[in-house]
Amino acid sequence: MRFHVRKKQRVQSSNFEFLNSAKRIRKRLLWLGEVIIILILAAFSMQGINLVWDANTDVDLAGYVLYSGTNSRAYNAWKFIGNVTTNKLTGLLAGVNYFFAITAKNTSGIESDFSNEIFVRMPLSNHPPSISFIAPVSIAMGGSSEPIPFTIGDLEIPASNLFVSASCSNPSLVLSSGIKLSGSGSNRVVTIIPDTTKIGTAEISVFVSNGANTSTNTFLVDVGSGRAVVSDFWLSTGGLKLIWASKPWSLFRVFYKTNLSDLSWTQASVDLVSINNTTSWTDTRVKQSAARFYKVLQID
Repeated sequence: MRFHVRKKQRVQSSNFEFLNSAKRIRKRLLWLGEVIIILILAAFSMQGINLVWDANTDVDLAGYVLYSGTNSRAYNAWKFIGNVTTNKLTGLLAGVNYFFAITAKNTSGIESDFSNEIFVRMPLSNHPPSISFIAPVSIAMGGSSEPIPFTIGDLEIPASNLFVSASCSNPSLVLSSGIKLSGSGSNRVVTIIPDTTKIGTAEISVFVSNGANTSTNTFLVDVGSGRAVVSDFWLSTGGLKLIWASKPWSLFRVFYKTNLSDLSWTQASVDLVSINNTTSWTDTRVKQSAARFYKVLQID
């Protein structure tokens, strides 16, 4: 009976200690829940904000956890930021809604409830982005340009979030698929790959947009190296014959177009190697009353 009493007293003592421990834990959780986030600065010039909150004075405080998302109270990202009372966030996208809340975390890994929520919507940029100068480019027929570097930037938006595109004024010479854009961040590259059978000139325009404003840089591309030579021609039953003065073992190419306003020339002949002081080539596809304009280039 005496043993039974001691057992009962021990159980009661254990229950008392457990209740006291639970009260201490509950008190700690309530204390940890007293966290306030105060947004004091929105640094739009860097497309970022500073979040600042009152310090928690719990001796067991390990730090704070910052939660973020694009929907209220539905956070899809979090990070432990240590025992600090401010945090700077950058790289926020213009025109996107962001929601932030914070919890306190103690050394036992217990987190408080969420603080009040802060809503931020970064404004669209009021400044146009920048793009560096691109010099004119010469490309040999059948080849492509070297990678052409250029830089982009924006006062409000990180360069990695800018959209870059390009177009050509002469798509018969350079197709849209022949303009290759690459690179990342502020350092970008454009490579031009013209039609392998044509020569001519084209203007390539590179656009950079931040969603609200667009900047453009246009540069000239000259495709086809070689020296134009003077030629004579006459019509025969076999077509139109071109003849020009040459030196033995010189290399020539004949080009044509059907409209003088066209900016590109299409190769009409295979590469012609002269073996005499004159070289000739006959266009057997020419039709009477059909306009064709010719150019002969000496390649070497």
